[in-house]
Amino acid sequence: MGKTADMPQSKQSSIEASPQSTSSRLPDPADITLDAPWHWLAMGWQDFRKAGYASFAYGVMMVCISWLVTLVAIRLEQVHLILPMAAGFFLMAPLLGGVAYDISRQLETRDKVSLPSAIGSWKRNPIHVAAIGLIMMLFMMAWMRIAMVMFALSFTFEHVTFETFFDVLLTSKNSIPFLLIGSGLGAVLALLVFALTAISIPMLLDRETDAFSAIITSFKVVGNNFAAMMLWAGLIVFLLAIGIMTFYIGLAVILPWLGHATWHAYRQTVPKTE
Repeated sequence: MGKTADMPQSKQSSIEASPQSTSSRLPDPADITLDAPWHWLAMGWQDFRKAGYASFAYGVMMVCISWLVTLVAIRLEQVHLILPMAAGFFLMAPLLGGVAYDISRQLETRDKVSLPSAIGSWKRNPIHVAAIGLIMMLFMMAWMRIAMVMFALSFTFEHVTFETFFDVLLTSKNSIPFLLIGSGLGAVLALLVFALTAISIPMLLDRETDAFSAIITSFKVVGNNFAAMMLWAGLIVFLLAIGIMTFYIGLAVILPWLGHATWHAYRQTVPKTE
């Protein structure tokens, strides 16, 4: 008791204040209505139009990368990886949207944007952006491994080439179980990644915060506004699916559009600190 009384007041106050300072790093998510995702899409489309060539050029780059990855898989006779890679696009989309997030951030303060600056936006918080990127890569690797094992077990005696891939996938007796189980497992992983990254990456690009705080805040946003955020997740899946089904061409518009909309989702759900 005597030692506590003799403790310097400054040191004692700092110890008492530490829990409060830790919790103050985590912003309180705002409550949103069910129509909020439609508002985000409208605001995202406005940003896409204002940004001009920058957003579209970023979208075209993503299309070219998608084509390149697909062509490499075909060239290496790994056509069975095309479908899981396309599905894995949903897992990596939040990270790929970083350029669009920063373009929207730039539009808040100026009329013209810089694409090189947006591409290098991760440098403002490199360690923590890389940490979330690593987590997402681990999810992607897990999904690819699951898909490869499922394909090997489902089509053991099938010799699959690019020409026969879709015939085997649609006519084999194991196709329906393969697609149902794969879609279910993919949906679980996608939901977890969505909760983890719904607003965490825009938050890291906008604030001096750490990956853990951004992830916890993202989970809180999804948990506090579950219905609206599930609608938002559904809209993302629907629009990305359209982009992929057009042989990635639609992604030139859809990916930056969704990135801009995600920035506005972050702005509405995580109010600015004073």
